[in-house]
Amino acid sequence: MKISAFSIFSVLLTMALTPATFAAASKPTGKPSAKSSTSLVQNTRNDKTIFSGLFNVSRSTSLVNHEDGSAQDAMEYAGRLNMNLNKSYVLRLSGGYSQNLNDSSYDDFSDTSLSIRHNPFALNKTFLMGWNLGATAPTSKDSSKRQSMIAALNSGMNVMVNPDSLIPGLGMVAGISLNRNLHQYETDVNGNVLSQYTSSQSFSISYDWPVGITLSADFVHQNAWTYQGNVKEVFAFTQELGYQMNNWLALGIGHTNMGSVLKPDGVESNISIVNENSSLVYASATIIF
Repeated sequence: MKISAFSIFSVLLTMALTPATFAAASKPTGKPSAKSSTSLVQNTRNDKTIFSGLFNVSRSTSLVNHEDGSAQDAMEYAGRLNMNLNKSYVLRLSGGYSQNLNDSSYDDFSDTSLSIRHNPFALNKTFLMGWNLGATAPTSKDSSKRQSMIAALNSGMNVMVNPDSLIPGLGMVAGISLNRNLHQYETDVNGNVLSQYTSSQSFSISYDWPVGITLSADFVHQNAWTYQGNVKEVFAFTQELGYQMNNWLALGIGHTNMGSVLKPDGVESNISIVNENSSLVYASATIIF
């Protein structure tokens, strides 16, 4: 099985940019988060196999340590189980756990998602399209206790350029998703207004060498609409160099920067590929089964 970068956006949307990202005013939770862009993405290992999946372990740390106590350091564990219903549909269960190496009080499970996905099909000679529908259970302390979340409903669509239309090894995909968050209250335990809807837009590009090396980059922009009608925005840039050693093990190193679209003044753009105050570097290993 060749790990594919075609679904990079789905990892960032469902795991890195969860509804908890917009709980209140994008305040830091103390949990650094870096998600391997290529090693967390998986196609079905064998069309005749009913179950497939992966388990990912990653270590992330701040790109720059200002030695003022703000440096982030974390271990993250993520799992994914796929059940092939037929040639077109896949049932997917995803979850994980984050371990803050600076302060264990921030250790937490991620929210758990269950979705049904339609494998990419041809729109025409140039483009392929896939879609997914699912739900998220609030298994994290942040969602269940701080936000009093009941559940979240998710939908998404991605369009990719047919690999046959590109030079060998090159991949490009764009995606969009819409989520509806269900909370018991409109504010969290601190009185901050929660987000009722979120929508994400993404673009990813990757290049695979025949020797198993993959270079990828992706960008995600996400909007959130609160129960009071206010709009919040965050972004994420990720770049990764991956290496698939064999059919069951993949390694990756990368950089990610995620934050609010606007600076605290609410006017100046905060979007940048690298930010010495928020950028993380990471290394990851993924076991594929």
